Amino acid sequence: MGQHETLGNKSTEKLVKELFQQLAYEAYEVRVGIEEAKGTMMVQVRVASSDFDRVVGRNGTTAQSLAVIVGAVAKKLGKHCTVQIRKSDTSI
Repeated sequence: MGQHETLGNKSTEKLVKELFQQLAYEAYEVRVGIEEAKGTMMVQVRVASSDFDRVVGRNGTTAQSLAVIVGAVAKKLGKHCTVQIRKSDTSI
């Protein structure tokens, strides 16, 4: 992984964490991890169980909106992206 890719992942991780923290009541519980393979970024987000429904939104609309934003960032980096949201007490 080149320096440009590492910087892209770190800035993407920071952006995703900030977005999710703004939605969560327990912002300190938000954890973000990014894995990359074959030009695809897997963004894994953990939030407190009490914030899960709030972050996902009714019928997943909030989660879909966040995935579109993260996907746009990934596309700018020349990558595809998927986003997984889990409760913090669940393993990824």
